[in-house]
Amino acid sequence: MSSNTARQAFTRFTRRVPITRTEHLAGDIYRHHIHFPEIAEGAQPGQFVEVKVSNDFDPLLPRPFSVNQVDRENGVFTILYEALGQFTKEIAGMSAGEELQILGPLGRPYPLGSDECDEIVLVAGGLGIASFYHAAWTLREAGDERPVRLFYGARNRHSVVQLEDYEALGVSVEVVTDDGSLGEKALVTTPLTRYLQTQPRRPALYVCGPTPMMKAVSEIAQIERVKCYLSLETYMACGIGTCVGCAIKLRTGDGADDFVYGRACVEGPVIEAERLVW
Repeated sequence: MSSNTARQAFTRFTRRVPITRTEHLAGDIYRHHIHFPEIAEGAQPGQFVEVKVSNDFDPLLPRPFSVNQVDRENGVFTILYEALGQFTKEIAGMSAGEELQILGPLGRPYPLGSDECDEIVLVAGGLGIASFYHAAWTLREAGDERPVRLFYGARNRHSVVQLEDYEALGVSVEVVTDDGSLGEKALVTTPLTRYLQTQPRRPALYVCGPTPMMKAVSEIAQIERVKCYLSLETYMACGIGTCVGCAIKLRTGDGADDFVYGRACVEGPVIEAERLVW
């Protein structure tokens, strides 16, 4: 399988499109199935879309959501989210036939080519799980037989979703929870560290979740000398680099002042961990 980094230019599409199905998965976690054939066909693992309910000013700005699954045959893709704020609670109440304004696919995808690693290691914290199913599915659809492992940390058993979907793809899954209600009571870094200490063959880490968790995994990767890619959860208002509201510092050298400002939505959301200045 060729590396996704070979594709540097992506075609974007935007229009109002219908929801085909809304699922309540667990707790406050929902998944929308959205009919948008161009995104279902063209989105790469790790990319995202910008979503608005309407063209009015409430809310003023769109919200970014990872592409969770794609169904190319039916022209449908999904977004997975937790209904916590005003916007997500509003869209959680939407049903089949109602429309969303969608822009995408956006951002840099996960580099998943065989030149990157011999083992794919997905490390998710909470709803950071959203972008990883598309990655695992894409590998299997392409006939890639490399081992794929998922280390998944969540608050409790009611915050865990899509386990059966990953297992159906042959992904090895290990879940930990904050309260021990499912799997080990631990941080996700605990089983990850144990795994890396077994000296697996040329793994690469793909990480998404809360900032402290991603920073901790980055430090582990540096110690263990393995490649590590982060999918940043920085809020990206426009998604195309125009507003510059998602500025991040990217390292250019070893000095304290050796960095440039990048945009999470364009230079990311997927970046090499060693490039990020925390």
